[in-house]
Amino acid sequence: MSKRIDDIDSLIGEYVEADPTKFVSYSKYKEAMKNLPREKYLSRIRPFINDEGIIKVLTGVRRCGKSTILEQIREELVSKGIPPKNILHFNLDSKKYHKIVTSDQLEILIDSEIQSSDEKIYLFIDEIQNVQGFEPLVN
Repeated sequence: MSKRIDDIDSLIGEYVEADPTKFVSYSKYKEAMKNLPREKYLSRIRPFINDEGIIKVLTGVRRCGKSTILEQIREELVSKGIPPKNILHFNLDSKKYHKIVTSDQLEILIDSEIQSSDEKIYLFIDEIQNVQGFEPLVN
């Protein structure tokens, strides 16, 4: 669950105040930043979430928080009543999906996960650039 920015100190523990030579461990910093809502970006994305006419793409340098934003969008959808089964998320960098390298393989994966339903399905594909020729598939 996302935390408010006021909670950042409690997330990463006491540091710097008593001893400016102390450093926060990377794992504590990473966890704190993962839980910090990216409201500036989320507020720009929200108006387009239910627009079925366009594909939404998050771009940015490596390790800037794109995956975290995707997770926060997923959390918002669930909190608004979207069933988790209607939200598919594939991280193509993970070991589970690292062998998905062609658009045909990705299409088979997506089709295998979509349950027959008339309900709207939200599809999140992280690291889609790993799939050769993905463009026609997402169109």
